[in-house]
Amino acid sequence: MSYSELFRCSDGQIIAEKAFFARTLFSRLQGMIGRKFAASPFDAMVFERCNSVHCCWMSEAIDVLFIDTDMEVVRVFSRLKPWKFACGGRKAATTVELPAGTIEKYNITAGDMLKWK
Repeated sequence: MSYSELFRCSDGQIIAEKAFFARTLFSRLQGMIGRKFAASPFDAMVFERCNSVHCCWMSEAIDVLFIDTDMEVVRVFSRLKPWKFACGGRKAATTVELPAGTIEKYNITAGDMLKWK
């Protein structure tokens, strides 16, 4: 398993040190269902070509970032609870799921530019 680092361009703030890209059918279907970030080897889960998520069957709240093809944050959902849904809108191209509290901790807002390393 390989990971990528996600950081904000404006100040270099690292948002996630070990972002896992869910690229297989199974990893995309499972997502964070049955997992907790505290017990995972990664601190973010990334879904490319995805502009909406659900938290059905999840056991804890998560933070969700929707980013466009230019890596601009277009929508944020803080502490999305189990059994809730979120949509990033038509501009959203990628979804990043993070541990609850990450958005608040790093003050991530729509308009922030992100980058993978």
